[in-house]
Amino acid sequence: MVARVTLTVQGGRLDGAEYTFFPPSHCVIGRADDCTVQLNGGWQYQMVSRHHCQLDIEPTHVYVRDLGSLNGTYLNGRLVGHRAGCQLPEDVSNMAFSGCKMADGDELCVGPVVFRAEVAGAEAAVQEPADEAADCACL
Repeated sequence: MVARVTLTVQGGRLDGAEYTFFPPSHCVIGRADDCTVQLNGGWQYQMVSRHHCQLDIEPTHVYVRDLGSLNGTYLNGRLVGHRAGCQLPEDVSNMAFSGCKMADGDELCVGPVVFRAEVAGAEAAVQEPADEAADCACL
C-alpha cells in the first residue's frame, strides 16, 4: 500500500476540503500564496499566519511544527508552538521549532480551521501509543 496523508477540513467555509500528500514532502499551511495549503479569502482567516505551520511527511512518520505563528498551532487540543506576542515574524524566521508526531485520526487546528488527519499506509503501521503526544515539544 502506498503511504499517504490526507487532511480534511472539519466545518467552516472549507468544510470537506481534502488535501492529500505522499512522502517525502513538506507541506506549509498558511495564508501566503506560496503555501501548499492556502487558507485565505476573508477576515475569518486573519488568525492564520502567512506561514503558520509545516507538515514534514516522511515514509514512516508525519510531524507538525509551528513556523512562528502568533496564534499557535494545536494538535489534539495541545499547543505545539507559537511566537511571543512581542516578536515579529522576521524575529522568529531563524528559530527552530520542534515538531510533534501526528497519527491517524489526529485533529490539527490552525487558527479557526480544524483538520482531521488520515495517515494511511506505512505511517498507520508505525503508530505510537497515545501517550506519545505528551512527549512532543509542546509549549
